[in-house]
Amino acid sequence: MSAPPSPPWLEPLVRIAIDRRHGPSIRELFETAQPDLSDPRFEELVRERLANDPALIAAWQGYSDDKRTSSGPYLDRNRVGFFDISGEPRRSAVRNHKNPVDACADFIHREAASVLERGPR
Repeated sequence: MSAPPSPPWLEPLVRIAIDRRHGPSIRELFETAQPDLSDPRFEELVRERLANDPALIAAWQGYSDDKRTSSGPYLDRNRVGFFDISGEPRRSAVRNHKNPVDACADFIHREAASVLERGPR
């Protein structure tokens, strides 16, 4: 029995960190990918895709490092959390993962939710 096919949102989603350099806004890239944030397999599917492509993990780390916002999810190698520097700088909901693949999948999920659940800008 073969594995079910990957959902159509998976590839556009994991490529956002690379495709962001080519023009569309981050919000537009996430909206175009249309990830199913409620899919219970979300992080598992993303992990499986990232596990075979370390360049994607590096691109997402660069994306996180380049963010210019006062709050939101962050990726710091094996650590993921939320930061807020609008007042006293603080980090919350921090999770330490065993490896960068798991951390990156968690970050992508948090970032997708953060970008897609914000109102229009």
